[in-house]
Amino acid sequence: NNDLAWLKFTTTSTVSSGKLFEIENNSASIFSLDVNGTLQLKAQGSAPSATTGALYFSGTSLHLGV
Repeated sequence: NNDLAWLKFTTTSTVSSGKLFEIENNSASIFSLDVNGTLQLKAQGSAPSATTGALYFSGTSLHLGV
């Protein structure tokens, strides 16, 4: 028993296509993970405030706050 596994997706069938996990804000996808392990972030229109450890996608580049 892993009490720390508070967010876990388990299926008894094989998922062969599409998204396994998705977060939406007002019906717009902002984060998703597909069956191949590809992580997709929503492109941001402008750079957010600098935050250590933050990750964002500008539409052409991935940025990490250090």
